[in-house]
Amino acid sequence: QSKLRVLRIRLADRFQTPENCFAQLDVDGSGRINRMELSTGLFKLGIWLHPLESQALMEVLDSDGGGDIELEELQDFWLNYKLDGWIGD
Repeated sequence: QSKLRVLRIRLADRFQTPENCFAQLDVDGSGRINRMELSTGLFKLGIWLHPLESQALMEVLDSDGGGDIELEELQDFWLNYKLDGWIGD
């Protein structure tokens, strides 16, 4: 959970909106963020994730289990995750 909190804070500081964040991470313009785009984009922001952490983050963000992150999924993460923890906590 602490890595998710740090990630959320850094993303909010850098991009202000999930749409801006998505546009920057979706390097190939496919409308989906794959695991490589996610890992590379976060690394460029100074956030290094171990491959297991990267996989766990994909599982959190890819709520429909499709293997990629869609804008709506990033928006859900962005809106449902308060900076001090999950809304459901």
